Amino acid sequence: MELASLSLVELKALYGKLPTVIAQREKEEKLAARKALEEFAKDKGFSLDELLGSKESVVTKTRNPVAAKYRDPVTGAEWSGRGRRPAAFVGKNLEDFKI
Repeated sequence: MELASLSLVELKALYGKLPTVIAQREKEEKLAARKALEEFAKDKGFSLDELLGSKESVVTKTRNPVAAKYRDPVTGAEWSGRGRRPAAFVGKNLEDFKI
């Protein structure tokens, strides 16, 4: 298809159809790739989930909040001592703010 020979109306119509055509093509390609990977894994004696790990096997760590070690009595600002020092504690002796 020679795009330069199309009229403006034809180009706009083609442009409007592109997102749906692209989405459909991506879906088909992903499905074909998955089937090929499953077949490859099967030939080797595994399932795809065994090789890649299932979503259930992924362990996510949850972090508990760290207790504040310092408190500014004037502003009430608290800081755990981790990360960047808040403005309320910059240039001051931290021993004065220990909780």
